[in-house]
Amino acid sequence: KITIGQEMEMEQMEDPIPSMDKRLIIMLSNCNHTLNVVIPRIVDNLTKHGYVEMEKALKAAQDTYKDLDQRLFASYIEQKADPIIGAMEPNMYRGGFNWKTWNNPVGVSNYLKEIITSIIEVHAEVYSISPKFVMRVMRKITEAVCEELARLIQCVHDFNAAGTIQARLELQALQRTVQIYNSPRIESCFKEAFAVIPELSDEGKKVVEKLFDNFKSRMKIQLMCFHAQESPTKVKLTTHDISSC
Repeated sequence: KITIGQEMEMEQMEDPIPSMDKRLIIMLSNCNHTLNVVIPRIVDNLTKHGYVEMEKALKAAQDTYKDLDQRLFASYIEQKADPIIGAMEPNMYRGGFNWKTWNNPVGVSNYLKEIITSIIEVHAEVYSISPKFVMRVMRKITEAVCEELARLIQCVHDFNAAGTIQARLELQALQRTVQIYNSPRIESCFKEAFAVIPELSDEGKKVVEKLFDNFKSRMKIQLMCFHAQESPTKVKLTTHDISSC
């Protein structure tokens, strides 16, 4: 026999409360719907029934919801970007890595793959709730990541030949991966970062291209959500594959 308490526990298991991150996206979606659909409909109906000066009421309501939208959006970006940004420098130098003494550029570093995986997880979360916010959120998250990577690269005082290959490989991998979310700020970040890295020889450039091709091949499924032509279904499958690795 099932008791009342057990019934309540079963109901909670069936309908768990969304995480704070998901609640922010849900509120953003509701705010957007209210701003663009509900308020104009209410104002239109009131106008038809003879209410006057509805333009002022419409503007006041729109301003209120636009402000709420900005605050919710900023809060969500902070929630998602801060953990990614905070982990970048420690993970970059994990294991005593040094750009000046590095001698084994065999592929894109794990820290960068972890960054890309984290960005994909954000994509999956936003898409699962409100796909129309994907571009807005992803561009802002990408800008934050690119700004931090550019800052870290610009803080490096010296690169040896292998370190130069590794640095250019990391930047190229991220730049080409997130190009669908490109913006003037992102372009500026990469330009500033590339400017502090020594130029490569022709042989070095070939090594970078070979390693980048290997990266694309091994991360093909994971990188699908960065392709404009990919369908939403494929994006969801991609992030599921990531989480199961």
